[in-house]
Amino acid sequence: MKNTGKNIGTLIPSGFLVAFGSMLAFQAQAENVVWGAFVADTELSDSGGSADGDGFVVGVKADVQDGIYVIAEYDAQSYDASPDLDVDTISAGLGFKTSISDNAQAYGSLSVENLELSVGGASADETGFGVRAGIGGYVVEQFWLKAELYYLDVDDADGLFYSARAGYDFAENIGAYAELRFGEYDLEGLGSLDRDDIRVGVYFRF
Repeated sequence: MKNTGKNIGTLIPSGFLVAFGSMLAFQAQAENVVWGAFVADTELSDSGGSADGDGFVVGVKADVQDGIYVIAEYDAQSYDASPDLDVDTISAGLGFKTSISDNAQAYGSLSVENLELSVGGASADETGFGVRAGIGGYVVEQFWLKAELYYLDVDDADGLFYSARAGYDFAENIGAYAELRFGEYDLEGLGSLDRDDIRVGVYFRF
């Protein structure tokens, strides 16, 4: 990424995508679940260049009553930029889900995000929110799919993002998933920032 230090404002929102990314990456009927994912490849790009990176995500989701759940997640990632770019995020939110068939559900959530960004010797703390909506369920026994659309708003930036996930239950409580996501931030007075991610993870229901 060229001129990373000068473009710190354009990079601050990017970490939220990974922070939101793994939430609900499990089958729609799950009651409670913990998950962890390796961000195998993530790329930020703008008119000044691009930067690749990787990282990890851990999170938990628990139902508080029928149709209502809480979520929490932590992610850490690093980008091969000059200077080095590190992003740590903590997210927490409340969601609602409803059955649309025997094997599928629709859901929506509102999350508050806190991000700590370090670029070389400079750092920044940012807070924002995200609104998401999705649909998911089993297409055959043990194999599920999910599609999600979400909107983010962080200070002077907003964005619309898309996510597709596929997972497989190896046992009643254990499974693995893969996810592809992409989207674009609109940055007030600074143009746009594209984001593409590939991640693989595991989940455990309890």
